[in-house]
Amino acid sequence: MMQMRTDGLLLWVAFNRPGLAINKVVWACGLGLECILALMVFSRRMARRFPAFAALMVLYPLRAVLLFACEGRIDPGAYESLSGVLALAEFALQLLVAAEIGLHWVRAGVGKTRRYGALIAIAGGAVALAWVISTFVSGKVVVDRTEVFVWFLMIGLFAAVLRRPQEANLIRIATGFAVFSVLQLVALCGRLHARAGRNMGEYLAWSYLPVIAYIAVVVFWLVALRCEEDKIAAIKVATPR
Repeated sequence: MMQMRTDGLLLWVAFNRPGLAINKVVWACGLGLECILALMVFSRRMARRFPAFAALMVLYPLRAVLLFACEGRIDPGAYESLSGVLALAEFALQLLVAAEIGLHWVRAGVGKTRRYGALIAIAGGAVALAWVISTFVSGKVVVDRTEVFVWFLMIGLFAAVLRRPQEANLIRIATGFAVFSVLQLVALCGRLHARAGRNMGEYLAWSYLPVIAYIAVVVFWLVALRCEEDKIAAIKVATPR
């Protein structure tokens, strides 16, 4: 089974059970939403303030299309290499997004030295938790240690940003990543429980949770980030010149 990376979620839905037409519909809807979000990030001029986030949003639909087009059409070894390279690109961009969120948070308040220390503590805690979790589940379910690290890192950054709210878009971006990360951890626990009970139906059901969560977060960003830009536009219109 394909590892449940963010970039592979929709592709996993499309190919995990090819007999179900609904899987293809979910994949197509998810891809469409990804494309709309990528376009919106640039049309709303968010790319200037959040370039790493914008690049990650562009990577997702491009990679989904590329992997879908290459599935079964190139040598399996080449496909795995391509998937690995793209996964590495995702991880690098996720780290940049995390740094972007952290730097916006540091620069928006006082006590920058303390805030930088908090970021280091969050990153260190994420490394430790990722090592513990991945060691515990090793041999039970498929999980990528770097994935788990990103989940805890995003949850920690969300907690930091929420403690002293900054601009709305920053909070909403952090919220999306944190919600997805929490649901990924919930799904991981569910798959562990299903594996222990040897219940493959339950295991498959839990494997769909990250897919649903991912699409829900994309929809949330589409609605929330657009609303924020609409408010800014409304303020500009209402302000006398």
